[in-house]
Amino acid sequence: MKRLLTIVPLVGLAAIAGCHYDDDDDGDGNEVAVTMTDLPAAVRATLDRESVGGNVTEVDREMHGNQTIYSADMTMNGEDWELEIAADGSLVSKQRETDDDDDNGEDDDGNDD
Repeated sequence: MKRLLTIVPLVGLAAIAGCHYDDDDDGDGNEVAVTMTDLPAAVRATLDRESVGGNVTEVDREMHGNQTIYSADMTMNGEDWELEIAADGSLVSKQRETDDDDDNGEDDDGNDD
């Protein structure tokens, strides 16, 4: 009986600890903020070309598998954009961020519409 009283709480503790595991593959866990002067020349050239007329607000370096990706947030013509650039300067993606990109399914007004 004492053994059962020891095992049950341990199983419960293991279950709770397992709930913390997050298999979110968006790379957010390994982002490192970088300055424009820290960017490789090829990445800087691509970012300069793609952000003409815009304002770069943040640049992060992150690992996607074994590939280094530079993720830049910018505002252009009143819209928010995210650019992903590989370390060799190739443009991986450029997409406009929308209100539903915040992952909570709600608009800025708090309603799910």
